[in-house]
Amino acid sequence: MFRGVRLGVPICEDIWSDEVVECLAETGAELLIVPNGSPYWRGKHEERVGIVTARVVESGLPIVYVNQIGGQDELVFDGASFALHADRSLAFQMPAFVESVTRTVWERQDETWICTQGPRVLVEEGDEADYAACVLGLRDYVDKNRFPGVVMGLSGGVDSALCAAGALDLADTARLLRIRGRAMQEAVPVGLGAMAALLAPIGLAGPALWVMEQAGAWILFVAHWVAGLQGAVTPIVQPGPWVMPLITFAGIWAVLWRGRARWAAIAPLVIGLALWASTMRPILLISSDGALVGLMGAQGRALSVARGAGFTAENWLQDDGDLALQTEAYARAGFSGPQGARAFELDGWRGVALSGKAAAEALLAACAQADLVVMPAAVIPAAAQPKDCIVIDRNMLDQTGALGLSVRQGR
Repeated sequence: MFRGVRLGVPICEDIWSDEVVECLAETGAELLIVPNGSPYWRGKHEERVGIVTARVVESGLPIVYVNQIGGQDELVFDGASFALHADRSLAFQMPAFVESVTRTVWERQDETWICTQGPRVLVEEGDEADYAACVLGLRDYVDKNRFPGVVMGLSGGVDSALCAAGALDLADTARLLRIRGRAMQEAVPVGLGAMAALLAPIGLAGPALWVMEQAGAWILFVAHWVAGLQGAVTPIVQPGPWVMPLITFAGIWAVLWRGRARWAAIAPLVIGLALWASTMRPILLISSDGALVGLMGAQGRALSVARGAGFTAENWLQDDGDLALQTEAYARAGFSGPQGARAFELDGWRGVALSGKAAAEALLAACAQADLVVMPAAVIPAAAQPKDCIVIDRNMLDQTGALGLSVRQGR
């Protein structure tokens, strides 16, 4: 019993069959929370959803599946915690391979429990998920064993490219490392290793090996120095839908075509880069649960809340090409008013972003002073929505998902 709610806690494999869940339902449980240490393999998330769906159908209870995240030796736990309502609809979905903490809000409705506020993010699948698992497993293996560093042997194959990409994880420091480190690599004869091998029988390999050691030490010094630079990562704006297809087409054309016709690849490449440079991000962003609103301004995107929905906030800012923290974005000009009713203006439209348990009660007052109201809760019944303003609530967001809005010619 927790705050008047009877919780059932089947653990991990207890939900693989129906006996434990059925027993908890018969003894009065209202909500099931399943702590798990479920390791990742391709397609595992779909298997979990299938198992939880079966238990929901059999018990008629909402189930919260809470999974461990992190690497442990050869195992990788991907997280991706989620919950299903009693009608099998998705209550919330946490990200995979990312450590995150979120707050969900549950309300009793029609003799069951409904999640009215919680994240709903896409879970990586296929090659993307496999790559994320490799990076997470390598990171935690090194950290938990307190290794000061990792020496990677790269052979020039596809596996080496994958290892290098995972180690660098797209850090822009790699570019500067290549520039600064290349001079020493070119200054040292490529054949020093072979020379040392030839001189070894007569005991003269030492000088060649010493030169190689100094070159390697310089490269490692540059890598360490660059990694510690302030602002080592350069943000870029998320490209529009036509950018990557055009650039990819240009690359394929340049590789496969022969002769002068190869230069025709320049046209789609230039068009793609021009479209990328002119990409316009939505002025107003609304998260899929209505708990977070982002407004683009002169200082960058301002956020309606300083904490909560951190995964969504981070993605928005990164897609804007912005390295600011959520708390920094919250402090930007754009929103005003109390925490539970943040007012904003969008090209002459007055808006209010409601949050907290009192959001539904504050709807009428907010609608009286605004043209647009965003709230994480659902207006129940839906016919009770005010006519004086546009209301974006949980009912609408359940159908549309996250929204990006702009005002054109006053509309």
